[in-house]
Amino acid sequence: MKTPFAFLGLSLLSLAASAQTPSYNYLDISYIDSEAEDVDGDGLGGELVAAFSDNGFFIGEYSTREFEDGGATVDIASLSLGIGVAGPIGDNEAVSGFAAATYEDFEVDVDIPGFGSGSDSENGFGLQIGLRAMIAEQVELHVRYKRIEIDDEDESLLRFGAVFGLSPGLGLTLDYETYDESEIDELMVGVRLNFGL
Repeated sequence: MKTPFAFLGLSLLSLAASAQTPSYNYLDISYIDSEAEDVDGDGLGGELVAAFSDNGFFIGEYSTREFEDGGATVDIASLSLGIGVAGPIGDNEAVSGFAAATYEDFEVDVDIPGFGSGSDSENGFGLQIGLRAMIAEQVELHVRYKRIEIDDEDESLLRFGAVFGLSPGLGLTLDYETYDESEIDELMVGVRLNFGL
């Protein structure tokens, strides 16, 4: 994961040309199209980021997914809450680096016809780092690497995507995320609401 992350990061640094600084006050709402080992699923997700100082921010994420295969269904709900820091990379305010520590909670519900249903929940902690770059006045590219540890099990996530601004307060989002150990690939399409402008 480290090699593609470094490559994407360098690409963002070279593309950034706008003097605008990425905002850390926004709400993303997305439709999620998932694939886990050839089993399709979908769901909804939201991410809220709110700055409390020039370099500090709160971050919260919640998402649900449902996978179905042969009548059996698996519902997954995840919650992530944390605090992070962000700042410009060098003298280029169009490129922002960030890092955050988070509390992670997962709930899984399984229903298998003829065998019954069951549920389980787990929690742990996560660390993430990333880069955001304004390559034009209304176009942002970003990349994020996240490591989660739950009950002595690790998971790595790599996300990269873009935000296309329609107005100062509204944008369209497009993201791709891959889970290393779980072998889940996801495409997310949604809207971004900016606040605190």
